[in-house]
Amino acid sequence: MKKKLLVLAVALISMLSVSACGTVITENMTYGEYTVGQLHEMAENTASYLLELDEAAAEANAKLAVSRREDPAPVTTNLYDEWNVVTKEGEEGAIASELYKEWATTQATVGNYKSTYEGYYADKTNEKGFNVTKSGKTVTGVLTMEFDERDVALTYVFNAKTMEVTAINIAPVYTDDELMAGAGVNVLMGMGTVFVILILISLCIYAFNIIPYLQNKKKAKAQAAPAVAAAPASSAAPATVDVSDDSELIAVIAAAIAASTGASTDSFVVRSIKRRF
Repeated sequence: MKKKLLVLAVALISMLSVSACGTVITENMTYGEYTVGQLHEMAENTASYLLELDEAAAEANAKLAVSRREDPAPVTTNLYDEWNVVTKEGEEGAIASELYKEWATTQATVGNYKSTYEGYYADKTNEKGFNVTKSGKTVTGVLTMEFDERDVALTYVFNAKTMEVTAINIAPVYTDDELMAGAGVNVLMGMGTVFVILILISLCIYAFNIIPYLQNKKKAKAQAAPAVAAAPASSAAPATVDVSDDSELIAVIAAAIAASTGASTDSFVVRSIKRRF
C-alpha cells in the first residue's frame, strides 16, 4: 500500500513539474527552424513598423497590400521581403491587408503607445512578456504592448510543421470582467431575439383562429343582405281576398258605391276586394 502511494505521489509531482516547465519561455527554445528569440525579434519589427503608421496610413496600406501580387512598387513596407520567406506563396498580401485594417481600428480605442513589455513569459512573474505556445499544428507567438487606455496584443500564427506565417493579428486586450460582461450582453441579446421570435410565431398561430371567424362573419353578412332587401317588397304588396262567397259584404259595398255615385247597383258588379294595410 505504501509503495502504491509513493508511486502515485511521484507521478503527480512529475506531472506538475512538466506542466510548470511548459509555462516558462526561454530565448533559446526552438520551434522548427526558429528560436523564440528570433520569433520575438520578428514580432518586435512588425510592431515598430505599425507604430509608425497613423490610422490613415494604415488604411492606405491595407488597400495597397492586396495589389502587391500584381504590382509591388507602390507598397511602402519592407516587411513583405521578410514575410515572403516564411509565408505561403501569394498569401502575404491578404495577411498584411487584414493586419493594417485591424491596426487602423485598434488605434482609435487604445490611446497613445507607452512601451512594449520586455522579456519572455514566465508563470506569475512575467505574464505579459513575449509568449510562444504550440497547439496541434499551430504555433502562436504573442507580443504585448502597453497603451494609455489598454494593452494591445500582436499575434503571429505559424504552421507548426513548416513555420509559415498563416496569420498576423493585432487587437486590444480585454480583462476577464470585460469579456464576461460582453458575453452576458450577447446571451441577453440572443435570448431576447428568441423570445421575440416565439411571440411573433404565437401571434401568427393565433391569427389562424381569427381568419376563419372573419370569413364566416363576412359570408353570413353577405347572405343576410338579399333577404333584408326582399322583405319590404313582400310586405308592401296588397293582399287580395276572394270574396265570391261573401254576399253580404258585397251587398254592403255595392250599396255604398251606389250611394256615393248615384248609380244603380245593377250598373256595376263587385268581383273582388283588396285590403291595404
